[in-house]
Formats: sequence, structure tokens, C-alpha cells
Amino acid sequence: MNTYYIARDGQQTGPFQEAEVQRSIQSGHISPTDLCWREGMANWQPVASVFTLAATPPALPIGSSSLRTTPGRELQSAVGSTVVYAGFWRRAGAVIIDGLILLIPTQIVDALLTPWTGPMTAQIITWFFSLFGDSKEPFPTGTWLLFQFIALLTSMLTCFYFAAMQGRPRAATVGKMAVGSVVLNQDGKPLSFWMAFLREFVKNTLWSLTMGLAVVPAAFTKRKQALHDLMFSTIVVQRTSVSAER
Repeated sequence: MNTYYIARDGQQTGPFQEAEVQRSIQSGHISPTDLCWREGMANWQPVASVFTLAATPPALPIGSSSLRTTPGRELQSAVGSTVVYAGFWRRAGAVIIDGLILLIPTQIVDALLTPWTGPMTAQIITWFFSLFGDSKEPFPTGTWLLFQFIALLTSMLTCFYFAAMQGRPRAATVGKMAVGSVVLNQDGKPLSFWMAFLREFVKNTLWSLTMGLAVVPAAFTKRKQALHDLMFSTIVVQRTSVSAER
């Protein structure tokens, strides 16, 4: 496959695969007046004379509820030099918004389960404080396992919310829509419902096991990926940096 070099204002970049150049032209990162060259060409030539330029669709408005543009077409990430990854603080803002949205339903579920979780919590606390006294209580293994099972069931509420919103075709929760981001796999496609569900479940588990530290890699990795993104090969990108492809 041909590889191209691009030049603008005396600055040369590349090499790029032909498909990458086409995507960058569509997104506006490469101008028709820029110069390009590949092996076999005698001289640098304007991009417009080498590539067929298709009409560029306007950017989707931030907060659009669907990733579909016209029938049979989906937004896919131009995973390469043109994509803009959502940074740590933008992702944190989306988490806060989604947390506020889920606050009321999760509080309702907690209230409904209090008749069962309340006594279990009290039994675990009693065991903990007995460690510092003369009379040590046995560890309430059965109670602890049941408590963990109930906690797992309640966490499913958030998993279903994230899966329904971040799976096809939306690829974004309300929080991510508000900050203009979408979740895609590294091929630039939205996740399936169950892949989005499993990703969220693992994210919640890692968050609990690491006390929130699993999100730290998003602050310094090249593609702004948290630990669960690295595990599932997913990326969170700005909606305006993805292009429509077949």
C-alpha cells in the first residue's frame, strides 16, 4: 500500500497510509492545498491533484443522542493522527454528571435493601471492634458473603445504565454527551451492549480493589486510557474528532 508524506509551510510530516490521508482530508486536518509526495512521484504535488476530494459532512453537535448519520453509515473513529482523546479531567466531569444522575435511583435501591443490609453492616462492625477487646467475635463469613452479593446486585443498576448508553448506537452516557465524548473500540466502532456492560462491571471492580487508582493511567497514557480501557482495548475520544465512514 502506498505511503505518503505531507508538507505545509515547509514542514514535512509522515509517512501516512493512504487511508489515513483520506480520513485527515475529510476531517480537515489536511488541506487540499497541502503538498504530498510518495515513492514514484517526481515532485511534490497538491493534495487536491492526487486525491479525490469528497464533500466533508458537518461536525455532529455535542450531545447528539445517536452515532448514526444516514442509513447504513456509522461514525467511526479516525484512529490515527486526527483523533482527539478525552483527557483525565473531561472524563472526570462526565463521571460526576453520571453519578448525579444515578444518585436518586441508587439511593432508592439502598433504602429498599436497608432492612437486610442494616443488620449485616452492624454485625460486621461489631466483629471489627471486637478485635480491639478481650472478647473476639468470629468473623461473620456468611454475612460478609451475603453482603457482597447484595452489593454486586446493586452495582448491576449502574452497569445496565452504562451499557444501555455506551453500547450501540449512542456510545456515550449523558455525562459523556455533556462533555462531547464517545467510547469506541480501537477499530473506531461503538461497543456492543454486553461488551459495554462487562467493561463497566470490570471498571467498578477495579475501582473498588484499587480504591480509585485504576483510573490514574488516563492522566498519562498516550491514548488517555484508564486500566479498564487498556484491558478492553477501548478509547474515549472527542465526538468532533471522529469521521463518518462505511
